[in-house]
Amino acid sequence: SITYVRKIRSYTSYVLIGTVFSRPQTDAVKRKVADIAEEPEWNRQRHCNAEDEAKSAGWHCVDYGDVIVHVMTPENREFYDLDGLYARGDPVSVEGVTGIMDDLAL
Repeated sequence: SITYVRKIRSYTSYVLIGTVFSRPQTDAVKRKVADIAEEPEWNRQRHCNAEDEAKSAGWHCVDYGDVIVHVMTPENREFYDLDGLYARGDPVSVEGVTGIMDDLAL
């Protein structure tokens, strides 16, 4: 899911939450996000959690300032309920996203 959260959160504009079901999926999504992050406009990357913690936790988070990306297992997505945390934000359709999200196939 992609949610515009600027009206409810001061620290970012968009939150992207994706679900993965295996370690290879997690690694593939992380690689794709890292590829996009290499573009000049995304040079503000900050990891939300340490790499070793992310491997065992089933939740990987990368903060780009205006966009925060969460990649989670179904169990963690349900338990932490980030969708509920950002529910007052405005959902963004994948088709409606241009520019920054063009390369993400969600």
